[in-house]
Amino acid sequence: MSLIKANGLKASDGDISFPTIPAGQYTCRVTKCEDRMTKADAKNPNCNMWNFTCRVQSEDEETAKCSVFNCVLLPHPDMSPDTYQFCTNNIKHFMLACAVECDGDEVDSSDFIGQEFLGIIIQKTYQGKERNELSDTLPLVD
Repeated sequence: MSLIKANGLKASDGDISFPTIPAGQYTCRVTKCEDRMTKADAKNPNCNMWNFTCRVQSEDEETAKCSVFNCVLLPHPDMSPDTYQFCTNNIKHFMLACAVECDGDEVDSSDFIGQEFLGIIIQKTYQGKERNELSDTLPLVD
């Protein structure tokens, strides 16, 4: 673990904002995947999910931004059949975009790390601030 001196800085101090990139299609790379649970007040509460961090591949420092993409994995007992199908299709779609193969009945989250795909980035307003969102993922075309 690494520590720094914060000199009394609090997370609530000041306005933290990150510049957005223009909406468009970008080559993205999966840089991290974390196992998480959806929040209790989420649309699909207390479900296992993978939280992917993806970075836009660009030589331009301003364009090389990160985006986060969540895939809900396992059904919750209260999940509707339509929602279950949506979650299943979502992970299959991302597997195709990243060219990740299924080994029998299992997929390892580490198989996504380093994989590239075409990301459709849009701009949305969240809590009054502009931010980027990954709206779709597609396979890269040679």
